[in-house]
Amino acid sequence: MKKSIYSKIYQRLFSIINMYSLNIEHYPMPKDLMYSLKEMNTDILLKLKYQYGDEIDQEKYEILLNRLLHSQNEIGYVITNNEQEICGYFHLVKDEMKSGGLGKKLKLSHDIVVLFDDYTFLKHRGKGVHKYSILARINKAREMGFTKANVLIHEGNTPSERAYLAFDFQKTIRYKVLKIKKYKFVFIKRLENEY
Repeated sequence: MKKSIYSKIYQRLFSIINMYSLNIEHYPMPKDLMYSLKEMNTDILLKLKYQYGDEIDQEKYEILLNRLLHSQNEIGYVITNNEQEICGYFHLVKDEMKSGGLGKKLKLSHDIVVLFDDYTFLKHRGKGVHKYSILARINKAREMGFTKANVLIHEGNTPSERAYLAFDFQKTIRYKVLKIKKYKFVFIKRLENEY
């Protein structure tokens, strides 16, 4: 019983976020022609809201819209299938990113891009959409001149961890986040396989 109380308190106070990294200079191109990557715009976002309103609430819609209208460093994409049906949305960020989980901004080096906010709509899960999104964004980042891709994943998000590990992403940094009221204190542990 004491362990479960301790565990609950620990989980309320701490969260673990891991950074995974991949050298993308010579990564192979996606060959899956079932899907295509398109840059998001306000028309596509509005379509998403009406088509998938049960999965995109008003708050998420406003976050995505704000990125489109006010961010120069966050780029949104959608994946469509052969029937031009939107299967999910996915993002890249360059230069600087605000991490809600860490409660701070991360300054990125000129050769690093971060893959973030991956979401495959429920009816399209298990069909290779997320896998394609990772490959397509790696390729897009390489075309933009980046040589390294990072992703932040909350520990315990097993589907995301598996997806990125399947592409040889390596865990490079472990962030332990202590939450006290509205404040977050971040403890950083750099791992041996850091690039």
